[in-house]
Amino acid sequence: MSLRWKILGWFFVNLTVVGLLVSGFLLVQFRIGMTSLIAGSTDDRLEAIGQPLAADLRRLPAAQWPGALDQAVAIWRERGLQAAIFRNDGTFVAGDLRELPATVRQELTRHEARRHPGPRGPGARPPGFPGREGFEPGPGEQPTMGPPPA
Repeated sequence: MSLRWKILGWFFVNLTVVGLLVSGFLLVQFRIGMTSLIAGSTDDRLEAIGQPLAADLRRLPAAQWPGALDQAVAIWRERGLQAAIFRNDGTFVAGDLRELPATVRQELTRHEARRHPGPRGPGARPPGFPGREGFEPGPGEQPTMGPPPA
């Protein structure tokens, strides 16, 4: 065997050993395997379904939403995906699930509470919001917006 083939042989043996060591390190340290490198994240796949579906739902009347949902998730249903459309208040519109899962309902409630904090009604405002007369604070409130007090 010539020197050229011995050098090439040892080069590929070393390359294989280094590749196995790096793969083992990634698997142990970050729990990354070859399937996760190839498959991509679930978020990306769900976004790939959701973005075109959202565009369709914006342009279609509500009566055609079930058909748009069926068309968007048809290929994924055979892999076990369950999909549904609900309004912001939790009302069922179309799909496989008739009721929101409890964790989703809790998150929706928490999100709505962040969007609309505190009591609502005549004269109600969030804490620290400027008073009714421009930048004057209400009773017991400190000014948080506007020019500094004179």
